[in-house]
Formats: sequence, C-alpha cells, structure tokens
Amino acid sequence: TLPYLKPAVDEMVQNFSLRALVIDNVSDKYDAYAASSAALAASGTVALELGQAGLPAVIGYRMHPVTTMIAKALVKTKYASLINIVLDKMVMPEFLAEKCVPQNLKPELEKILYQEGAAQKQKDAFLAAFDILKGQHGKTPSAYAADIILNHIAQK
Repeated sequence: TLPYLKPAVDEMVQNFSLRALVIDNVSDKYDAYAASSAALAASGTVALELGQAGLPAVIGYRMHPVTTMIAKALVKTKYASLINIVLDKMVMPEFLAEKCVPQNLKPELEKILYQEGAAQKQKDAFLAAFDILKGQHGKTPSAYAADIILNHIAQK
C-alpha cells in the first residue's frame, strides 16, 4: 500500500485469521513477489509488475456501481490487465466490478496454487508477453504497449 495508508490497512487486517504483512515500500514489494506463489491484485501497473516478476496472479477490481456503468459504456477492450491485452487472451483471470467476489476469486487462486501446470502456464505466457514488449519492433516497450492498447481500442 501507499505509506500514508499503511496504518489504516494494518488496522483492517489485524483480525485476519492469518498474519497479514502490509508492505509500503518498493524494495519490500519485490521481496514479497519473490517469496510468493500467487497474487491477488488490482488491475493496472501491478499486474505488469507481477508478470515481470513471474508471479502468477488473479486480477480483481471492484468499483462503485455508477463507475461500473460508465466504464462498461466507455471501455471497449476485452481485458483490463496489460498482460492479457498484449497477448489478446486471458492469461491472468480477471474479475471486474460485480464479478469481483470471493466465490469467483478463490477457485482461480486455488487453481494457481494447487493445479499442476496452472502456475507454469501463466509464467510461460508472461515470457511471451515480455518478448513482444522488448522493443523488437523498433520502439521502447512502453511505446509498443501503448500501440497495442490503442489498436485494440481502435478496433472496437
């Protein structure tokens, strides 16, 4: 979390049945990625960071119902996660808006943790996504990713 939010988040997780480790700095974040087997993350930059770290993940993003209505009207991409957008397929399962509920998230996380080959399948896809983004197209990875995203938007 952000440093200024850490006390509030610490308070929210203090009664969890498992000990929650709340991280508020970059170096600890990457150490946590390296020490983890799976992640539950909001879509956005963190999904790309998890892919780069080779950490399989499930993406969840809950929004206010009005925000959801607006997003559904304006956003025309098939996916929210940049890895999924770049590969044009669901690599990191996504549960957005009303679909972001524990009964959807839990089985996908369990699949990564316990189903043979599921975590490796994501890791292999991450490598493919980053091969695409490495600048082999004469552009920086960020410029190439932006082109892919803009092309997806233009196709809608």
